[in-house]
Amino acid sequence: VNQDKEYHPEGNAFWHTLQCLNYVKKPNVNLMMSVLLHDTGKAYGKNNGKNGKPFPNHSIISRDIAKNVLRRFYFNREDYREILFLVENHMILNAVNVLPESRLKKIFDSPYIQNLFELYRADISSGYHNMKSFHNAAHRYHDYVHKKKLKKIGILI
Repeated sequence: VNQDKEYHPEGNAFWHTLQCLNYVKKPNVNLMMSVLLHDTGKAYGKNNGKNGKPFPNHSIISRDIAKNVLRRFYFNREDYREILFLVENHMILNAVNVLPESRLKKIFDSPYIQNLFELYRADISSGYHNMKSFHNAAHRYHDYVHKKKLKKIGILI
């Protein structure tokens, strides 16, 4: 699937995925499977750039494809959940400034948050993407964790 050169100078989803694999700094099986599967839905979700979104819902479609692929492997239930979570949410950190607090809390409290950040970093590193969005998401997460700690000890209500 060809991609917009503005965001993906590598040209297509296949080469983009290979580039993402190269940018993973802390590989583990679940993360690497997520990287391999994160954009598979682009082949089915192409919108030819309508409404400014060339691949609307590709994360959801990719998650559904991942379900079918993962059934062929022997992943335990927890690993299966993590991979699906990562694939479905691989774009969510780009939206931390507009997400409702309840959605942000669900993402930031996930036991998979570290792998989600690693997938997001690898994904945006593989193109001309500005790392500003990654740093913004990391800063929001840091603030969230800090406030949570303060609430826990009764300093912040």
